[in-house]
Parts: sequence; structure tokens; C-alpha cells
Amino acid sequence: MGVNNAYFISEWILIDNIDPQMAKSMRERYETARDRIRDGDEISDEERKRILEFLDANDPQRNTYQMPDGDTKSDGTLARYAREIRRVAADADFNLTEATEYDVNRLMDAYLNGRVDRVKDEGLSNGTVRNKQGPIRRFYLYHDDLEVDRDEIHFADQDESPVDERDMFSADEVQAIRDEAKRRGSRDACLVDLLLYTGQRRSAILNLRLKDVNIEEGTFYLNEDAGDLKGASGKRPLLGAQKTVRDWKRQHPTGELDDYLITHKHKQDNRDGVRAGDKLNPSTVYRQLQRIGDAVGVDKPVNAHNFRHYFVTVCKRDYGMDNDTIKHLIGHEPDSKVMERTYAHLTDEDYIKEAEVARGLREPEEENPLTPPVCDSCGEPLDDDWKSCPYCGLTYSPDAHGVEEQVQDDVK
Repeated sequence: MGVNNAYFISEWILIDNIDPQMAKSMRERYETARDRIRDGDEISDEERKRILEFLDANDPQRNTYQMPDGDTKSDGTLARYAREIRRVAADADFNLTEATEYDVNRLMDAYLNGRVDRVKDEGLSNGTVRNKQGPIRRFYLYHDDLEVDRDEIHFADQDESPVDERDMFSADEVQAIRDEAKRRGSRDACLVDLLLYTGQRRSAILNLRLKDVNIEEGTFYLNEDAGDLKGASGKRPLLGAQKTVRDWKRQHPTGELDDYLITHKHKQDNRDGVRAGDKLNPSTVYRQLQRIGDAVGVDKPVNAHNFRHYFVTVCKRDYGMDNDTIKHLIGHEPDSKVMERTYAHLTDEDYIKEAEVARGLREPEEENPLTPPVCDSCGEPLDDDWKSCPYCGLTYSPDAHGVEEQVQDDVK
């Protein structure tokens, strides 16, 4: 039996049934792998500190730190985590503590194509690369203060789409989430609407400053100074977030143009050293979205990434945007294939619906999922098939032709 298979099988055996000598051997294997990280010189001191802390959070025998999901791992799995993360850190031309998900995905592609030192020319198998991606995703789950969205690290050539359409919000759930966010205050309403109507990554939204948002024009500029936009730049439409962004800007605790838009609600610095106008911590955003989802009984993942999935799905399925336009809006590089893999579910159920409509077996759906029942700006009732409010002009839904023209202008 190979070493990798032994690790795999150890995950499915109750520890009480494992031979004591075998259990000791697995623990020794883990401690040896951990010592190589602690004493080695292949990685930076900051990476070493972060990796060891992550391993301790997964180790039931140390119990020094705790994973956000509360799970711990067996000694065999810990040994694999330690080995794979050390190799990734050593092979990377970037620091894990300063990386973006684009950097990580680029390295994984290099593993697949044999463009990494110590890797054979024909590259590593999909399964071997996935064995590296899993621990790395969990590493960034623990270190959620780093600028990597773990959900953007996609497993190599999955047979199924990373997006489960059963997790997709319904229009009613979206409206319930928006209503609850408004009830909690203008900042939370602004945050939810930015996630919903722009499709941006959590990091891109948290890096927005007051000066990056143009309410009169209904646009915002990506904060290129943040350095984690993976080549994306320029402006994007606020769409239905325009009203809630305006409301929060009026109540912003500082009003200073260089301060962050999504910040703390208090106007005074607190004793923890957090000042008004500082960027909100990603873990704070995660917890707040969870509270909102729990309050309205949505049993689907209420996180920043699921809003991004919803936006892309609506743009592609309901508004017929082409892939290049959507990639520009959400910040994917033109030659990236991540979006096509991620949203493969659109080619199943939705093509079935199109065929049924063409044969007269189903009525075409005219509603626009991003349009609320009542206009946020003027309070007038809206029909399901309206893309904007005819009374005040506030636009909720991306018009395919109009956005494509804007994208072409931006690119030029």
C-alpha cells in the first residue's frame, strides 16, 4: 500500500480500531513533517509561523488554536497537510501571506503542466494537485485575514461544477436578506447590495474607499492601490446598490475620502485600537452575513462568494451576457477558464428550459431576479420584468447591450 493510500484510509478508520503501533507511527510521521517546517529554511519566517499555527488549530492533541468550523484532523491528515503546504510554499514564487487566489491558481496550473522545478515535464495528475489544493484552501479558511478568498481556489478538473445550483438564492431569499440588512442599518444594507449588484470579490469591496465611489454617476472605481485585483482596473456600475451606498456615505463615521467605505459603525476609536474609517475585517463580514441569513431562515450559504455566484448566474442566465463581459465585470482575466468551469450548471437546467420554451412546453420567464418589488429610492411598486424604476430611473438589472458597450469603452 502506498503512503498516500495509507493516509486516505486512515480518515475512514475509527482511532480505537487502529493498531497502537500504527497510530504511533502516524503521529511520528506528522511530528517529523512539522519539524521540517519549523527548522527548514525553504520558506519565510512569516509563512512558517502561519503554517505552524494552522497545523496546531487542526491538531486535537495541541488544541492551542481553533479552526472556524471547529474540526480537527487525524495524524495522517495532519502529516499530509504539513508536507503539502511546505512544498507549495517552497515551490511558489510568491509568499503565502501576501498571495492572491490568482497566484495560487497560477501555481496549481503550473503543477498540472510541469512548469515547476522538481516536477516531471508531463506535470502532476489532477488527484495529486487536488491533494495540494485542499490543504491550501483550509489554510486560508483559518487565516481569513489574508487577501485570499479560499472559494476562488478551484480544484483541478473537477467532474462537477464547483457551484451547486441548489445553493443558489431564490429571488424571495435575496429580498429577505436585503430587508434584514436594511433593518440592521445602512452599512449592512450597503454591504449586501454591493455584493449582490456588483459581483465583486469580498476583498475588492472591503478595499473600496469613499473616494472610489461616484454616486452621481452610479459607478465605483476598483482600488488599484490595494494590489490584489489580479489585473482588473477601471470602473464598474453600482446598479441597484446606488441608493444604499448613498445612504451609508451620508452616515459614514468619518466622511474622509481616503477612509474605507465598509468600516465600523462607531464614530470613535475603540480601545482595541480600531479607528473609525479602518477597513472591516473579513471575519467580521462573514459573521455579520451569517447573522443576517440566520435571522431570515435562509439555509443556504450566506457568504460573499454566494452573492458573487448569484450575480454571475443572473447575468448569464437571465440577461444573456457573453462570458467576456461577465469576466470583465467580476475581475477575471480574459483567458481565464475558471468562470466556465465554475458556472457549468448554467448549461444544464437552463438549456433544458430553453428547449421546453422553444417547443411550447413552458412559458418564457420575464421576471428580473435583481429587481425588488418596491423601488428602494422612490418607494414605487415595480413589476417583475422591469430592469429599472420608470419613476426615478434607478437601474437594478444589468442591461446586456448597455454593459457590453461600457466594457468595450473601458477596454479601449
